[in-house]
This record gives sequence, structure tokens and C-alpha cells, in this order.
Amino acid sequence: MFSFLKRNDIVLYYYGVIDFVLFAMLFRRFVTTSTPLQYTELSIEVILVMYVVDLLSGILHIFLDTYTGNNIYIIPHAIGFQKHHEDPHEFCTRAIHRVFVEPALPTMVCGLLFLIDGSIFIYSANYLLCQLLFMVCMLSVQLTHFQAHCINHSTLNPLATRVLLFFQNIRVILNTKDHRKHHTTFDTNFCIFNGWANPLVNWYYRWSRTTVLNKNMEDKAVL
Repeated sequence: MFSFLKRNDIVLYYYGVIDFVLFAMLFRRFVTTSTPLQYTELSIEVILVMYVVDLLSGILHIFLDTYTGNNIYIIPHAIGFQKHHEDPHEFCTRAIHRVFVEPALPTMVCGLLFLIDGSIFIYSANYLLCQLLFMVCMLSVQLTHFQAHCINHSTLNPLATRVLLFFQNIRVILNTKDHRKHHTTFDTNFCIFNGWANPLVNWYYRWSRTTVLNKNMEDKAVL
């Protein structure tokens, strides 16, 4: 049944199934809550959720791009990100369902935390809806990354390209031109959801590199 999948792919699809179950459980909690939605605050909360997801994608991207450790669970993901720099076009050849489940593990962790958290505390409908949105955005991170590459390499049909470019131009999804800068210098624009958090993440990357450089210079001075 799964002969066309690699072993690691099968694990990702299992995680994806768990994500679906967790989402269904959280959705049931949302529709059965007695508190009404507060629409005035909801727009701000939606923007905040999308920003946080983009921020997390950038921080994780930096971690995997620069990882040189030997943890057997991290190495495969780090190699995947680092090899992506060598052959970006390969990303465009992946099946879209495979791309969709790539962030399934961190999404599953978030879903489990939300489920446990909601079993202890009682939250508003807004908060419960934001949990659902957070899971959807987390699971969509690689899809937004994927479409940016597909447009860059012209692998999509004209209609899909026009629609996606519209959403890119209004900055709802990752912009191809912005992400291309990352593949030019490899030291900027790490965020892969919509790019909103790039200014903060770029500053963090420069600060962290400067801190490491200064520490190395201090160590050499001591020697």
C-alpha cells in the first residue's frame, strides 16, 4: 500500500493523520464553547497568529540552516534544509501532498499542547479559534514556501500563478522576490510563511552571528 513512499514519508503521513484528529478535537471544543466570538479583537488576533507562525518558521529555518550537531532526530531535517540551498528546483518536483505534511510534526506538538492546555483552563471562543488557525498556518508553512519556488521556476499553470501572485503582492503569503534574496546570500529573509517577521528575524540573525564572532575573538585573545 505504501510502496511508493519512503519510510520517513510514511512517518510524516502518520503525523498528518494525528494532526487531523487533533484539529477535529479542537474544532469540537470550539463549536461547543458557550462564549461568543468577539469580532473586534479577532482581526488583531488573526494577524498576530500569522505573524507568530512566520516568526517561528524563520527561527527554525536559521536553526536548521546552521545546525552542525549530531542529534539523529535533527540531522535529517537539517540536511534537507541545507541541501535545499544546493538544489532549490528539487523542491518544485515534490508531490504537493508530500509538501503539505512536511511540517506535520511541529504542528502535532502544538495541537497536543493546545489540547492539554484547554483541558486545564477554560478559554474564550476567540482563543479557541486562534488555536485552530495556528494549526492550519503551521501545516501550511511549507506550502507557502513551495509556491514561492514554483513561481520562481515557472512550474505552475498561468491561472494558479496569477492568483498566487495576487496574494503575494498583498503579503498574505511568501513573496517570491523576497525569498529569492535568501537563496542569493543565504543570510537574510529566513521566514517562509508570509515574510512578515523577516525584519525581526534578520536582526536576530545578524545579532547572533556578531555575538558568536565576538566570542570567538575573545577566546583567541585569551589563548
